Amino acid sequence: AKRQGVPVPPLIDHLTLDYTNPEASAWIESEMERVIRDYRVDLLRIDGAPISAYIGDRMESGYIENTVWRHYDRLYGVLDELKKKFPNLLIENCCGGGGRLDLGILSRTHRTQITDVMRAPRHVQIINGISIMLPPEYCMIYPFGGAWEETNLDFMYRCTLFGGFYSMGWLGSTENPHPGLIATVKRYANLHTTFVSPLLPGCRVYHHTPVVRIEGDLTPYCVLEYTAADRQSSLVGIFKLTDADQPCRFIPRGLDAGRAYRVTFDNSGTEADIHGAVLREEGVTVHLDRPLTSELLLIKSL
Repeated sequence: AKRQGVPVPPLIDHLTLDYTNPEASAWIESEMERVIRDYRVDLLRIDGAPISAYIGDRMESGYIENTVWRHYDRLYGVLDELKKKFPNLLIENCCGGGGRLDLGILSRTHRTQITDVMRAPRHVQIINGISIMLPPEYCMIYPFGGAWEETNLDFMYRCTLFGGFYSMGWLGSTENPHPGLIATVKRYANLHTTFVSPLLPGCRVYHHTPVVRIEGDLTPYCVLEYTAADRQSSLVGIFKLTDADQPCRFIPRGLDAGRAYRVTFDNSGTEADIHGAVLREEGVTVHLDRPLTSELLLIKSL
C-alpha cells in the first residue's frame, strides 16, 4: 500500500493484522469464534485498529482504492457473523476501535466508549458534542485517566452520570490515592443506579450550551439537561469551565408546566419544592466560584 505514492510500512511490522488479506481475516474470524465458544465469553471489545498512519491506497482490479474501505467491510462482516452465531454476545466499540463512530460500527455494537481524552475541560466538551449525535445510554463515559489533580472528583464523576456509568479503576498512585475516592465512586454509582439509569432510555436531551468552545474564547459553562420521557424526573449538570464572574442561569426545557417538582441541589444537599411553571419561567441561578467545578440538579415530580 502507498500514500501519495510513498510506500506505507507493512501492517505486520506494527503488530496490526491486515483485514484486507483474505487469509488473515478468515483466521481472525475463526479464532474469535473459538475463543468466544471455548471460554464462554460474554463481552467482546473492539479496540485499537486501524491506526491512521498505516492507511494508504493500492491498485485493485485496475482502480486505486483506499485500503480502509476493505478493512471496514471485512470487520463489519466478522461482527455480523459473530452476532449470528452468538446472539447473546455483548459487543463494545472503543472510541478508536473501529477508528470512528459511524453508523456502520454502531449498528453492530451495543455501546461505545466516546473518548480516551479524560481531562477536564476537554472531557465535558466531548460529552456535550457526542450527546448531540448518540443516545446517552449508548455512551461509555469514564471519569478520569489519572488527571484528578486538575479538577475535583465531583466534577469528573458527574460527567459519568451523563451516559452509562463506568469506572476504569484508580489510575493514579496506589500509595497515595485521592482523598475520598472510594466514597465518591460508591456515591455516584448508587446515584446512577437509583436516579439516572431509570430516566435514560428514551429521555429528551437538551443542550443549553450546544457549542462549548475550549480553544480560543472559552465558553464559561457547559449545561446539559436530561429529562425522562414522561417528564417525571430530570438530571441537570452545570459545569463551569473558566474563571468567568457571571453565574449560570438555568431554565429547564423538558419539565411539565402543570406539575410541581422537588429540586435537589447536590452541592449543598438542600431541596426546594417549585412548580414547573415557575421553573420554566424564572429558572434557577447557580453560583460557582472556581473553574472546573460543577453543580448537579436532581429534579423529581411530587
